[in-house]
Amino acid sequence: MQYPRPLEKQIIAALRQALAENQLEVAEHLLRAIEALCSDATLGTALAEAYSTAFGAPLKRSTARILLQ
Repeated sequence: MQYPRPLEKQIIAALRQALAENQLEVAEHLLRAIEALCSDATLGTALAEAYSTAFGAPLKRSTARILLQ
């Protein structure tokens, strides 16, 4: 299990705030920023946490594989 670095944590926090404020375009940019930082969406990674935040449910391994294609 990889733990998010400080920048990743800040982006995820900003992603949560953008979604809470219904700023969907901003949320999309923040999600892309996490994708640029992280290539691995397996459970426990910052990217998996970001996808879970954005899509409202824990990310499953099969979904992660599809998103990374």
